[in-house]
Amino acid sequence: MRTLGFPIRRPIPSFYERYSRLLPPTFKPPIASPLVEGDVRVNERAGCLAILSHVLDGSSSSSGSSGSDDNENNNDDDDDDDANHNKLQQAYQLGHRQVFLKDGSLERLNAAARKMIADAAEKVQRAARELAKRR
Repeated sequence: MRTLGFPIRRPIPSFYERYSRLLPPTFKPPIASPLVEGDVRVNERAGCLAILSHVLDGSSSSSGSSGSDDNENNNDDDDDDDANHNKLQQAYQLGHRQVFLKDGSLERLNAAARKMIADAAEKVQRAARELAKRR
């Protein structure tokens, strides 16, 4: 995978543990039980895919649908959607046990995580200032 342009690789469980706070709010695990496929829980794999598509692709869902039901009569849009989907998929690949990332992808994930932490800290600080102001 390194020769194909994916020099960064992380095991799925550690990737999921580190970046699970970046899951989109609409993410629902596909199954409730912790089924294991090899060394990886199925929910962790689905979560990783949701994180990657949410942060790197900018979409809010990992269902894989391109919205072609709305544009059944317009085949040109379907071709553009497929081309865009293939282009976006090039930022990462999800293997059986590892997540493979291109060079800039890890920095984008870390930046999104830092932004989420900074936003949460700002909310806590704002609430603390408002509470102190009331007293």
